[in-house]
Amino acid sequence: MILVTGVMGKVGSEVARQLMAAGAATCALVRDRAKMGSLPKGVEPAFGSLDDPASLDRACAGVEAVFMGSFENPDVLRLQANLIAAAKRAGVKRLARLSALSTDEASPVPFARTHAKGDRQVIESGIGGIALRPGWFHQNFLTYFPKGVLRAAAGQGRVAFIDVRDIAAVAIKVLSAPGWEGSAIDLSGPEALSHADVAAILSRATGRTFTYADVEPAAYRRETIAGGASPYYADVLDYLYERIRSGQSATLADGVHRVLGRDPIPLARFAQDHAGALIDQL
Repeated sequence: MILVTGVMGKVGSEVARQLMAAGAATCALVRDRAKMGSLPKGVEPAFGSLDDPASLDRACAGVEAVFMGSFENPDVLRLQANLIAAAKRAGVKRLARLSALSTDEASPVPFARTHAKGDRQVIESGIGGIALRPGWFHQNFLTYFPKGVLRAAAGQGRVAFIDVRDIAAVAIKVLSAPGWEGSAIDLSGPEALSHADVAAILSRATGRTFTYADVEPAAYRRETIAGGASPYYADVLDYLYERIRSGQSATLADGVHRVLGRDPIPLARFAQDHAGALIDQL
């Protein structure tokens, strides 16, 4: 039995879907009973909250491994510690945490600093902790191109975008077999692309026109907040786009190949597989 948290997110839902496709016993931590109908078919709900240790004990009972989806919360380290403690009490063998390539414990940006501390908390937990550190997702582009235009403050910087299907497959592999405990695994796609490259690839795959509009960083921040985002989220985007513009997001990581023994899924294949959903944004 594998417990999945964050099952409503892009990666958590794909982890659950792949587990079910493989016939693996799977349960998902669900806080809101009203959302139970949104679970992938066949996934068993485990009702509870990261802020309720007793419910986590019930959710972890009989579980061999845990996938912990990423979440933003000022109290994330305490909440994560609750799950780690419950997993220890239940005798869980492995726990994989979804993190990010942009982690940096010395960063002045809370997002990067907290992710790095969260990774260390899991790796040093003593229960076979693993940190999975992917970059930006292919699947983000299913919503990033309203009317076919992507507005971003990325300049001409390149990003090694990764497919969520690869992240989920890596998560399942490291949770199902020994040898990865105590490690942090960097994950990226097979190529570093600019946002203009992305628009061109989506255009070729769909036969429609997608374009990239480069926005000056200060203007982009104003747009983000005017659109309803919090200053905290705007800070996160400032940090991530600065990493892209400075070239820090272009590095290719070999985690997918090391764990799965194959190359990562390229953006062109993602675009072909999701052409209909991409076109729906136009």
